[in-house]
Amino acid sequence: MPTWLLKQYIELLALFLCQLFNWTLEHGIFSSMFTCAYIMPILKKADLDAADVRSHQPIFNLSVLSQLLERLLSRQLLQYLKDSGLLSDFQSAYPAHHSMETPLLNVLSNILLALDLGNLAMYVCTSRPIGSIRQCRSRYAPAAAKDSVQSQRSSNKLF
Repeated sequence: MPTWLLKQYIELLALFLCQLFNWTLEHGIFSSMFTCAYIMPILKKADLDAADVRSHQPIFNLSVLSQLLERLLSRQLLQYLKDSGLLSDFQSAYPAHHSMETPLLNVLSNILLALDLGNLAMYVCTSRPIGSIRQCRSRYAPAAAKDSVQSQRSSNKLF
């Protein structure tokens, strides 16, 4: 569904979309319209050969309805995690008005405090570098990129 159509007829479509999303969540069955993406190859750099497939990076655009369902799920899950006290104070990826600045400053503060007390301090990064994700995408292997991101999340949860 085009965005302009949704915006123009939102009052007519809102009830239907509400029922569709509720049914989807209740039954755990996601229609193919939620899982399909429009893939557009974009040149990585302007000076690369446009005829060479390796010069492009795939951009995956999900449908508007899929994005709406994702936003709905995200808000509900985040609210549940907040209400249940399951979100760490140092969680920076999902809460509103949080950035990487806060946890980075906290890590730096802890390191400096340890050094001030005469202790040794070391920071160990357990995730793969961002470059490995870009490399996967440039080879048109979105599954490998997803696996790379998933392994980053798993290794970050361990610590």
